[in-house]
Amino acid sequence: MSKITKEIEAKLRAVFSLVGDSVLEGLSEEIAAIDPWTKPDSSLQQYMDAHAEWADVKFKGQSLKGVLAHLKKEIAEWKDAPEDPEEFADCFSLMMRAWRLLGGTADTAIETAYQKLDVCKGREYGEPDEDGSVQHIPQSKEPTHD
Repeated sequence: MSKITKEIEAKLRAVFSLVGDSVLEGLSEEIAAIDPWTKPDSSLQQYMDAHAEWADVKFKGQSLKGVLAHLKKEIAEWKDAPEDPEEFADCFSLMMRAWRLLGGTADTAIETAYQKLDVCKGREYGEPDEDGSVQHIPQSKEPTHD
């Protein structure tokens, strides 16, 4: 349920508390059904298109470099609040915008991610570093003999 839906439901619960709880049965589902922010049959490309339609007007002329600078700031915010879904959404939206500015589509984003997953599956990984990150172990290259 979106933040907006929760706020609407809280207000309605306050109003209906005067009438009685029986009126509230199934209310969450009914609100979600009419919530204008709910996109029940939404795909990644539909989201990218909707975001582009808004962002292209709102941030007209913003370069890829500008989007990536903003993304860097949003990643720092998400790092400070890792359980906040809005921070995730900010980062996700900016990544998809940057990808689109490079000419990418939802299909090519997923395709590229799967290709990278295949590369990652073929790598060996070390133990977590002091910051908790895990890096792949670089493969030593065999010397070539001419």
